[in-house]
Amino acid sequence: MLLPLQLMGDARAPVGLLACGLLVSAVAVVRVRSHTQQKPHDTATRVPYLPTLVPLLGNTLELATNVGRFHEWVTGHSQQRDGKPFALRLLGKNDLVFIARPEHFEEVLKTQSRNFCKSDTTREVFDDFLGEDIVLLNGKRWQFHRKILASLITTRALREYMTPIIQENILRLQRTLKQWSETKGSVDFHKLVRHFTIDTFAEIGFGCKLDVLASGEEHPFEVAFNDANRISSERITSPTWIWKLKRWLNIGDERRLREAIEEMNELMMKLIFTAFGLLQAGADDNQQSAHQNLISIIVSSEREITPTEVRDIALSGLEAGRNTTADTLSWLFHALSHNPRVETTLRAEIAAKLPKLEESDSYVPSFEEIQEVPYLEATIREVLRLYPTVPTVPYHCVNDTVLADNTFIPAGTDVFLTLYAAGRLASVWGHNATEFSPERFIDEKTGKLCQDSPYSAFSDGPRVCLGRNLAMLQLKIVAATIISRFHLSEDPEQDVQPILDLTIGMKDPLMMRVETTQQEEAASFS
Repeated sequence: MLLPLQLMGDARAPVGLLACGLLVSAVAVVRVRSHTQQKPHDTATRVPYLPTLVPLLGNTLELATNVGRFHEWVTGHSQQRDGKPFALRLLGKNDLVFIARPEHFEEVLKTQSRNFCKSDTTREVFDDFLGEDIVLLNGKRWQFHRKILASLITTRALREYMTPIIQENILRLQRTLKQWSETKGSVDFHKLVRHFTIDTFAEIGFGCKLDVLASGEEHPFEVAFNDANRISSERITSPTWIWKLKRWLNIGDERRLREAIEEMNELMMKLIFTAFGLLQAGADDNQQSAHQNLISIIVSSEREITPTEVRDIALSGLEAGRNTTADTLSWLFHALSHNPRVETTLRAEIAAKLPKLEESDSYVPSFEEIQEVPYLEATIREVLRLYPTVPTVPYHCVNDTVLADNTFIPAGTDVFLTLYAAGRLASVWGHNATEFSPERFIDEKTGKLCQDSPYSAFSDGPRVCLGRNLAMLQLKIVAATIISRFHLSEDPEQDVQPILDLTIGMKDPLMMRVETTQQEEAASFS
């Protein structure tokens, strides 16, 4: 009697041959099915490329010719497609997909954030300038830098430490504006508020008083930083081999970039060593400050940190604290100058909610008081909608990704979230999307701020802006104080345009005439 195993094992027997044949056929069917089964992205919608007249160069020439109006150019294409993604082929670079729909932002930033990281291409462009800046990092390095900066900007620190510094510096800014109102001349308001913000954050972050606003002159750090920022940003639209060759030869703008970075690093280290000195002096006197500045937080971290890392983290904080607030204030007063109705409504609300501003020139609103002015916050949100602090946010797709609307983004693609274009989509914001109207953020029934909105100027998800509360606090206090006491009017015939930069700065000076509210009232009756 043969055992079953022996029968199966005898492949020469007719039954064995039949069994083997059936087994091979079954395996073949499974393999064929596995190879012919479609992957999810096979039926997804591919992002269309913009047409090109020179296929070999892709869209490189078109991008190069529109660098001077980059944001408007991207916005035009986004509006034509109602915000649906479009792609560019660029010589020597990854394919680049532009995204402008809020629902797509949410997927990149939150629901499918595991598929997107900061781009190596972007980091390569800004590495000489920013080093290991938090906006360029991924993984554990990003987590460490974020933890340091989060420890600086706590709610308690905002209320007890930062607000008094902001208030003190606002009074200095107010004195400068009062002087300009007496001269009847025009002041570069953009430069003025940048002086204000660098003074404010140097004191918040490092405990140091730079007194740039009082001097009236640009600090050497500002000059070096602005040049380094501009030249690094221009690398984005330049073929990589060109700027790398210029860097290797140390010529042209790349030579100036190297010089600017050296100047900036020297001044940055002086600022850091000054902060270390103040920290040590406090320790020697057995004084425990209620607030830790950026340097004290870094020193007290549980891991070793190099001087270069200290520089990179400190620069991240200074760059964010200086540029974001100054740029938004500049665009705010530019918008108010062209929308007197909004300025009038805003001044009336401030007078009703914060009457002390009219009663005493030395009064500046507190942390708690400034929260009770909804139209003011709506106005700032409207500025950030049309002029987002970071108008274009770069990411890199690391895995094949299908968005909820069946749009396919292949791995290896660079992705730009175009917040500037998103704020101008009629399908999202209504027929008046390009108009300045803070009322869109006010609930008509309650008069309070709308809770649900596609507004995303401070990003979202794991990388939501750490400094958003500090930025809004500073913006609201400064705006309320200036608007209640001054009227700023933009010099006519200025062509105010955004610059292609990390943040939405201005190409040219923002020249404005300053009047006190009393001067404005007197002029209206004359």
